[in-house]
Amino acid sequence: MYNNPVLPRTIFCCLLIVCLFTACAGASYSSITLTPYQTRTVSTAAPSADATATPLPAPTPTPRYHEVARGETLSAIALKYGINLADLIAANPEVSPNLMSVGTRLLIPSASATNISGSAQPVDLQMELPNCTPTREGGAWCFILLRNTQPKPVENLVARVILADPQGSTLLEQRTTSPLDHLPLDKSMPLFAYFPPPVPDDFQSSAELLSAYLVEDGNARYLSLSLENLTTEIAADALSARVSGDLLLTDSTAPARRVWLAAVAYDAEGRVVGVRRYEIPQSLNAGGRLAFDFFVYSTGEAITSVDVLAEALK
Repeated sequence: MYNNPVLPRTIFCCLLIVCLFTACAGASYSSITLTPYQTRTVSTAAPSADATATPLPAPTPTPRYHEVARGETLSAIALKYGINLADLIAANPEVSPNLMSVGTRLLIPSASATNISGSAQPVDLQMELPNCTPTREGGAWCFILLRNTQPKPVENLVARVILADPQGSTLLEQRTTSPLDHLPLDKSMPLFAYFPPPVPDDFQSSAELLSAYLVEDGNARYLSLSLENLTTEIAADALSARVSGDLLLTDSTAPARRVWLAAVAYDAEGRVVGVRRYEIPQSLNAGGRLAFDFFVYSTGEAITSVDVLAEALK
């Protein structure tokens, strides 16, 4: 018989392991306390088909600017870009229309935020032939008198003045606007243009009305004004006139943030010989009163009468 000394030791180890497993099987775990631990679970679920992507912010419109050229006015610039004159003025509060010089940089507000009010189509107005007066420096002033024969007030008045030679060929032309934006019923107001020298001596003039829109929402933007104690003093040489009086805001619905006056000088034949726009340097409260005093000058002929128009904008 082969005597293997390792065999008894192996049998002993196997018996010991069996006893240990038997003892563990009968043990009780009721006294063991399990401590919970929170773990972060990363969801791997696919996104819902109904999920909507977060919209990107809308792009900001790039600011537009306009550099004022010789002969341009705020009204003509507003019409060019299809915006309200009031919005153009509000976007450039530091710019005075009367002191606006060539090269002035204007911010043009977005056309989507403003619309030109009034009729969708321009209307016709009674328009006289231009009255052009040569200046000593070799230039020329031209005035075109418009009368509102429409059933409503009109605004955004723009015309083109053309100077031609005796054969009718165009020499010079210029767009021009009125001193006020708003022309009431049965009232007349001139558009005027200055042609710097040199201007030929033997020119003939003509004009074409480009824009005149009915004011459909006048009560929403324009306020009622009254001129009181109006006085006109024509100088001895009849080349200037002093206009003074009181301006009363009869509309009590809102204050006027902009008030303009226009003095129109006429000669003995009823032709326009001078225009002056005067801006009230302060706002006017509802029912408020302000005094005004300014001069209008003739471009050549003697002044025999002066008409004064007023405009107030909310």
